[in-house]
Amino acid sequence: MKLLLEFHQLSELVLLIDDQQNLRHIFKCFSKLRNLRKLEIWLWLSSLKPYNQDWPSPINDLGKVIGSNPNLTRLDLRWGGPAVGSFSTIFSHVPAGAPLKLEHFAISNCPSDITAIVPHLRSLTSIGLLSAFAPCTLLVQVLHSERIFPPTIRTSHIDDHLITYLSHHPRIVSLSIYATFNEVFGKKILQIMALHSESLTYFATHSSSFISCLEHVENELLLLQCTKLEQLLLWYNYANRIDPPGPPKLVSGHSLRYILAVLKIHVARDVYCASTNYCASTKLIDAGVLQFQVI
Repeated sequence: MKLLLEFHQLSELVLLIDDQQNLRHIFKCFSKLRNLRKLEIWLWLSSLKPYNQDWPSPINDLGKVIGSNPNLTRLDLRWGGPAVGSFSTIFSHVPAGAPLKLEHFAISNCPSDITAIVPHLRSLTSIGLLSAFAPCTLLVQVLHSERIFPPTIRTSHIDDHLITYLSHHPRIVSLSIYATFNEVFGKKILQIMALHSESLTYFATHSSSFISCLEHVENELLLLQCTKLEQLLLWYNYANRIDPPGPPKLVSGHSLRYILAVLKIHVARDVYCASTNYCASTKLIDAGVLQFQVI
């Protein structure tokens, strides 16, 4: 750790920490850095020890690092288990009159006092709602009420609160949904894509849910409106595969041509299919001509 502190001009820091470490000591040491522009914290606390006013969570000391780096523009907080801090405490280390100008913010577990971070989100261009267990409903509601609409959105859950937020969004450029969904939500997602067809250039989601939705003509017509779409990323989870080994339905040449035919892409654009053990990349060189390559 002392060696890292010698890099006074360090601008990016990614920390992977477990609960066997002294968090207060770690955050105190890294608070000596002054030039961070990107801070990413991956933290898992397995302890069920209750934290309260008499015994505050050591995560709150993260605020010392944040407060020491006023030029921070990217903040990614991936904490799990009972690892939840207080945003009111964490961001009290940042002067009230000089909030951060975060351009990217991602979080996996939202504290109840989520509103304390709002002053620092006014410049957002990208947000990640990446909870592993439940939707970040409170944060979505706050973003909506404060009219904070970053053009790039990644989410691990889909619910009616998020659908409403996306529907009122003025301009989505990139949308990633790291979740499976039923046909009801699938239609709503495609309606949102069509609503933002003039700006949406990137869309990512799970292949199984996506292809099921496109089996309905009305959904296919919605996708047809996305004429500005340049990149389509489709995930397939081999870990959950029951069928005999082989390319999943959506990465077959037939299915890829089907997707491209629906989109009626007439310029060079990319379609990607990715999974735990497999990634396929295709590029349409000319209308109706497809190159398929397993990476």
